[in-house]
Amino acid sequence: MKVLFICLMILGCSGQATAQAFRLFTMREGLSQMKITALHIDKRGYLWIGTRNGLNKFDGEKFTVFTEQDGLLHNRIHGIDEDTSGNLVILTYNGLSLYNGQKFSSYPQPFTSVLFDLAVDHTNTIWICERYANPTLYAFRKGIYKPVIKNKGSLRFQYDKTNRQKWITNGGKVFRLSDDSLDLVSDGGYFFYPTSGDVLQRPYFVKDHNDGPGKRLLYYTDQDSLVPVAISQEVDTKPEIRDLADNYIWNSVRNQLDLPDIGNGRVIFRNEFPITNDVVKDAADQFWIGSENGLGQVFNNAFSSIPVSEITNVWTIIEDQNKDLWMGTYGNGLFKKSKTGNRIFRAKEGKALHYFAASAMDKKSRLYFGTSLGLEIIDGNKSSFVWQNKAVFSLCYDAKRDLMVFGTLEGAGVMDAKGSIQFYGLKEGLHPNHYIQSIGMDKRGRFWLGSYSGLSRLDPNTGEIRNYTKASEKLPSQGVYCSFLDADGRLWLGGDNGLMWYDDTKDSIHLVSSHVVQSMVKSIIDLDTKQLLIATKDGLFLFDKLKYLDEGQTAFSIINISNGYPGIDPGFNAFCKDALGKIWICSSLSVEQLDPARLKLKGQGLKVNITHVNSRPLPFQHKIKSWTMPKGVSNVVIRFDAIGFTRPLHTKFQYRLNKGPWTNWMEQNEAILNDLRDGSYLFEVRAGPSDEEADASFTDEFLFVIQLPFYKRGWFPPLAIGLTLFFILLSVLYFIRQRRAENRYKKQLNEARYLRSQLLLSQLNPHFIFNVLANIQNKIIFNRKEEASNAIVSLSKLLRNFLQVSYKGNTIHPVTSESEILLSTEIELLKAYIEFEQDKSNGHFEFSIEYATNFHPDNHTLPPMLLQPFVENAIQHGLLLQEKKGNLWLKFGASNQDLYCIIEDDGVGMEQSKEIHKERYATHDSLGSKIVKERIQLLNEMGYQITIQSLSRLPQGTTIQITFKE
Repeated sequence: MKVLFICLMILGCSGQATAQAFRLFTMREGLSQMKITALHIDKRGYLWIGTRNGLNKFDGEKFTVFTEQDGLLHNRIHGIDEDTSGNLVILTYNGLSLYNGQKFSSYPQPFTSVLFDLAVDHTNTIWICERYANPTLYAFRKGIYKPVIKNKGSLRFQYDKTNRQKWITNGGKVFRLSDDSLDLVSDGGYFFYPTSGDVLQRPYFVKDHNDGPGKRLLYYTDQDSLVPVAISQEVDTKPEIRDLADNYIWNSVRNQLDLPDIGNGRVIFRNEFPITNDVVKDAADQFWIGSENGLGQVFNNAFSSIPVSEITNVWTIIEDQNKDLWMGTYGNGLFKKSKTGNRIFRAKEGKALHYFAASAMDKKSRLYFGTSLGLEIIDGNKSSFVWQNKAVFSLCYDAKRDLMVFGTLEGAGVMDAKGSIQFYGLKEGLHPNHYIQSIGMDKRGRFWLGSYSGLSRLDPNTGEIRNYTKASEKLPSQGVYCSFLDADGRLWLGGDNGLMWYDDTKDSIHLVSSHVVQSMVKSIIDLDTKQLLIATKDGLFLFDKLKYLDEGQTAFSIINISNGYPGIDPGFNAFCKDALGKIWICSSLSVEQLDPARLKLKGQGLKVNITHVNSRPLPFQHKIKSWTMPKGVSNVVIRFDAIGFTRPLHTKFQYRLNKGPWTNWMEQNEAILNDLRDGSYLFEVRAGPSDEEADASFTDEFLFVIQLPFYKRGWFPPLAIGLTLFFILLSVLYFIRQRRAENRYKKQLNEARYLRSQLLLSQLNPHFIFNVLANIQNKIIFNRKEEASNAIVSLSKLLRNFLQVSYKGNTIHPVTSESEILLSTEIELLKAYIEFEQDKSNGHFEFSIEYATNFHPDNHTLPPMLLQPFVENAIQHGLLLQEKKGNLWLKFGASNQDLYCIIEDDGVGMEQSKEIHKERYATHDSLGSKIVKERIQLLNEMGYQITIQSLSRLPQGTTIQITFKE
């Protein structure tokens, strides 16, 4: 399917007022072929064009071409109609193709003729009539062609949709077809023209007139009879139709095309459409012509043009007292057009070449023109200048005070009847400007001076000036380019972004808020008492001022090339209303004349049709059901067409979802909907821009369903989050519970280890006391009573210290300082024990206690009774096993905050001690040292870091280093 955009080709009318305005679309603008065989406007508003090389769909802006590659049965089209469901019925050379907007369904049939009649009745029966060669009338029902009339000479079939009647012309007779059988209605002399028809597809018949040859009567049907509605006759070898009653009959013969009268008389084209095969009428009462020269659009003849070949670059027009028109051009001087003819000639009175958009006439009928040479005054045949060599850009005449106000560089001049000029510029208080573009006068006689940078109000009686600018927030526009005082005394202004008006009661300027008119307003005039005609770069617009002022509703009607205005970019202050009420309009390439009485602005609304969803075409009847998107698809792209033959310069669209707010107007003809959630959606779209509320008859809608996997649906994220939080909570509770159980277990384990440590300590204490009592017993045996007594006293002190140590070891938290004793206390216990051992061995060894530099034992703690077994080991298994007197050294210090204790002796050493005790299967370790090692292991499991290192001392002895890491 190929989409082609239209490049508008204007074939305007000539200077003759009777010439018909139309435009022609050809293959250059997108038609698939020049020879048009059939036309049809469907219920959606599309214009369908059948050619000899494809089917064309025209939405008012672009052509879409369908061919055999798209499913069409044959590229040669003979007829187009529409069934009751809105599907398109296309009669091709090879049979019928039905198109539902999404695809073609084809039903082949080998026809032999090239001229056909095609119609669809109210029962959806499709009637196909081969007129010549093999004349046959077919009824197509349920996919089957059924011949109803066959080989009866030339046939003509017509269907009356209003009365649901089928009519046959055959052998000069007129029949009505009922239940596939013929009933005779009128006998004798009837025939038909192959290139004629009725715009509304009403049946009509032709019969020779009794007055003589060359004169024929045209008939309409009236129930079971025929009624004459027109007479066709030859006038100067040219056919002419004289209407007897209202009718929509068209006729094409000998290069001439007659179109029905729709209010301005019959439209006649002499040579523009020499062969016409079909004519239809749209909602705006415009005719569309299917000819062998292309597609023609015929306007309602409200406009006539003076083409560029006769005059160009006209900037101002004014009518004088004789009803002659004066036209000032920029670059080519001044021209005149007399009221009695259409000839345009150069005005010898004009002395300038460059005329601006400024002209006026005073009460003495003198003409004034703004030119590059100054203000030109034409009085009769004489021309003179004031404000010479200074450009004059705008004019306004005050007839009551006989003042001519002109706009010039950086200000304005007020000239009285005597020719005296008072200048008002920047020094007098005018707003900053390069030059004054427009001048208007309000009902109080004050002048309004507009420029590209603001607006000033001048009271010529007092000289008072009041400025309105956008910067001061007194003007809703950057500049003011035209003004108009209507019959009700309201001042209208043209700004950068639309139409404005002045509220005299509040001294404020208001913008007419509109989506339709948002560009620079260059000219304003009254069409009648209710409507204003305004000009912008986008064309002309008709503004219903009463609807706006009384009801607060903005209503602009479009007038441009799409409905008959052939001008391009109308100029500043470009309007001139003549004595007959016709409005002359200056534009870039031509001059147009508007006859307000002929202006018809029907069919302004744009319809819209959704054509594709995710690049897949939709059927015409897509609104009758809900469409389900493929599973997992959450992004939807919806494409649509605007449909209408009266269009703005830039067509725009709005859409909304699920009755939400409408989007801003956009030129893109597709909506991109991303990341939709699971569920049903109603998509609505309308075309414009428009200032009216959305009308259901001009919108289209598409109901669809999004199916997402459960993990992409709307309910899943909150559920997933909830479940996640729930499981996190369960995990936290489980962790807390496990941690508590673990802590409880560790506590119980530590308590068990602690109890084991205490048990070992309790085992160590009797062992220690046993050794002391054995020494006292030995003194008593050898009658050393005094020494025994002293030993008992020392023992009592030792037991007292031991009880204190035992109390320290009974705390609940054994791995804290509360379960430890000072190192100084431990040293006192060791010292007492060593003294007992010295006494017991009769001084067999000496001992000493040494401290590292700056070491204070009162600053360190350790578990009680850890060092005594190692001291005992050094005495019993080292020093006492040798005959000579030995030494015992206890050394204490700290390294990197770690406490170390060194027990060093010069006894027999570890290896010799093992040899001495071999026969007793004993090692160097005593029972006490075994107990304390097991106790240290338990303390390490409870959190301590205690290490023991045993080394042989040279030349003899043993060194034990016990380290308590911080």
